[in-house]
Amino acid sequence: MRVQALATEDAQRLLARVSARPLASEVSNRFIIETAGNPLAILELAPAMIPTALVAAPLLDEPLPVHSRLQRHFLIKVRALPAPTQTFLQLASADSSADPVLLWHAAKRLALEVDAMAPAESERLIHVGPRVSFRHPLIRSAIYYGMTPAERRIMHSALADAIDSKIDPDRHAEHRALSAVEPDEEVARELLHAGERAKQRGAYAAWARYASKAAELTPDRSVRAPRLLEAAEALLYRGQFDRAQVALDDALSALDDPLQRGAAKLIEGRIRLARPVGMETARFLLDTARGLRSVDVGLARDALNNAVLATIGTEPIPAVLEEIARLAKAIPARHSSSPSIEDLLLDGTASMVGGDYLAAAPLLRRAFDRLLTDELDPQTVPSFAVAIVTAYLLFDFAMVDALTDMRVKVAQRRGALGSLASALLFRAGTEIYAGHLNQAEDLIKQAVEFSHAIGFWQILGSIWWEGTLLAWRGNEANAHRWAEEHTARVGPGMNLAWYSLLPLELGLGRYQVALDIAVAAWKAEPVFLGSRILPNLIEAAVRAGDPATAQAAVRQLSVLATAGAAPLGLGLMARSRALLADDNHAEALYQEASDRLTNSGAPPELARCHLLYGEWLRRQNRRRDAREQLRKAYEMFSSMGMGAFAERARVELLATGERARRRSVETQSRLSPQEAQIARLAAKGVRNQEIASQLFISDRTVEYHLAKVFRKLGVSSRTQLATHPEVAGAALTK
Repeated sequence: MRVQALATEDAQRLLARVSARPLASEVSNRFIIETAGNPLAILELAPAMIPTALVAAPLLDEPLPVHSRLQRHFLIKVRALPAPTQTFLQLASADSSADPVLLWHAAKRLALEVDAMAPAESERLIHVGPRVSFRHPLIRSAIYYGMTPAERRIMHSALADAIDSKIDPDRHAEHRALSAVEPDEEVARELLHAGERAKQRGAYAAWARYASKAAELTPDRSVRAPRLLEAAEALLYRGQFDRAQVALDDALSALDDPLQRGAAKLIEGRIRLARPVGMETARFLLDTARGLRSVDVGLARDALNNAVLATIGTEPIPAVLEEIARLAKAIPARHSSSPSIEDLLLDGTASMVGGDYLAAAPLLRRAFDRLLTDELDPQTVPSFAVAIVTAYLLFDFAMVDALTDMRVKVAQRRGALGSLASALLFRAGTEIYAGHLNQAEDLIKQAVEFSHAIGFWQILGSIWWEGTLLAWRGNEANAHRWAEEHTARVGPGMNLAWYSLLPLELGLGRYQVALDIAVAAWKAEPVFLGSRILPNLIEAAVRAGDPATAQAAVRQLSVLATAGAAPLGLGLMARSRALLADDNHAEALYQEASDRLTNSGAPPELARCHLLYGEWLRRQNRRRDAREQLRKAYEMFSSMGMGAFAERARVELLATGERARRRSVETQSRLSPQEAQIARLAAKGVRNQEIASQLFISDRTVEYHLAKVFRKLGVSSRTQLATHPEVAGAALTK
């Protein structure tokens, strides 16, 4: 009986069930392509594969290893063929290009005749036409790994000789590397050039492969050490942190130059960013910056930028941030007349920490604009995280939206797996601000699953956005259970989880509890942490009867909003001032806030403005006007899935005399997370091939999911899909 191939989604489910650990999408897709979706092959191969070997792709383009039992099964038929035919099959298995012209040129170098492949075609093991293809991908694997290492080197040598290095230098370098018997400086240099080309075009996977193999093939230990350093950096960008650390450790013992040792410490600090533990990583990078200060200003400032990233990624400590700011001012940029993006971000952040927001804002805006328009080099990719956080502090939501969107695209396009999980998470934060809580939840799940697959234990910002999502959902039991579990996991000294639940307490009307949380957060760190919660602190203080605290927070918010000059910040400032205003001035401020927040791209904050305005109107005994505002708030909260705030608005509506029936908030979608993401991209006009590239899945998987989306939603075209409420309501803010 012939076993049929599984559909891509079913094959992925089967692979996930039998794998020892979560796999990144590109890894599972490669596995399914190599096995052609054959369920028996998946069941046979997956449990036997070493998990880390699956997660980390091979350094060069070789077939997926096959289990010895399957290998013996396929090789029985192969070894019954004539010797020239076996050699032809071995040669074909060593090249993944499927180019028959290249194959025949290489075959001539092995003295093979044209008819050598005929018996293999008769046995239906291989087909030679415009492309060379094995009947099953595992046949290629079985033949390739059935060769001795010496035989494989002969095949790769013949293929290298058949490739014109001027036309296809990268594949020529690969086959030369795979044919090398011992370290070879000439081959190593060829690989280095290939790696540099890959780096320039943003192909991080290829850069990591070539740099690692170049270091391995370098015979001179003193030359190998700096090449190992480059390999560690490439592997870091690729998200292969364990392998990056191994390369770095191998390099350190042979690095004598202070500049190279300083660069190595910087790479080590960035590897530590993948596994943040409190402030240890930030302090390590601070020490690295001090050591590099007299060696290389640019590297010293890079270390400070990464220290900022380490600080804001966990729970900021003012003393550490202040030391970063002092050192940044003491180490001015090398080219002050034409500062880099990193220099602008560091100087802007240092000004922010020092309280000079008006000086910080223009520096940061220049960095934001260049991040969105410049041709980015690898060094710039980590800067997105700092840029996004500082854009949040300026309440510039349009810029946050643009930066998070660009960051995901850059990480996907370049294969920067080391930053993709964090990029998805920051994009989830944008969706939360836009009121798309279902989409935010999908992105958080993807980020967490992906981070586990590549070895992250915690993603930068994950605590804050997971908690904020739960808080805005308004399910008290779920939110508090999550905070308790998180605190038990990381220790009682980390309070960020509880700080993130501040909106929950406001939604539930527990204003004193909310005020206690907000004041604790503001005192713990007033810039990166405190600024984010200022509007919530002001509302909690007013409702809890503490106008002095509210007034102090309004003054700080006014500085930030004025510096940012964005609709969201100015709207939140007007809303906050309205809470403190007397009856003669409050209404004008609420109306100003409503107008500004309407154009802010942040519907949840607009809904909260309607709620607060409605509450004020009811207390003025203007019940009809109050109903209008409260009805808007209730409808918006319910449609966005903000349960606690929706209930608060409903209770206020009842107090006006309106009969407001309790409605279930809209938190569920008929579409799975991946279906919803594909549907949103398709609705925006993105082609299947581009969707596949962005999501690290195959074209067939996109087609399969779109067919299910059309069937579930009852649509028959992308035009209808774009206008469907479940998709149109989830469109990314632009």
